[in-house]
Amino acid sequence: MRAGDRAILESTLGKGEVSAEIHALGATRIRETAIHGVWWVSHCNSGDEVVAEFIEIAHFPAILAAPEEDILEGLLQLRAALAEMPSSHPDRP
Repeated sequence: MRAGDRAILESTLGKGEVSAEIHALGATRIRETAIHGVWWVSHCNSGDEVVAEFIEIAHFPAILAAPEEDILEGLLQLRAALAEMPSSHPDRP
């Protein structure tokens, strides 16, 4: 895509309210556009150069979805951490 075309696309899509950044083998930057359900996803290398960009149309970008096994592991870790909290902890009900 030429720089002028990219600028037109960015201007047309606008900027939304939500953004996220993932750091794994380079940054992945995700931002909502002004159009509901349309996301701009940029993947960078370790030198922070954009190596791939995508426009995703979805409830949220696929890269943000946690795998089922990670969710189960997180639940087990949370339960274990809560079980270890002293009953006198000020944040414990």
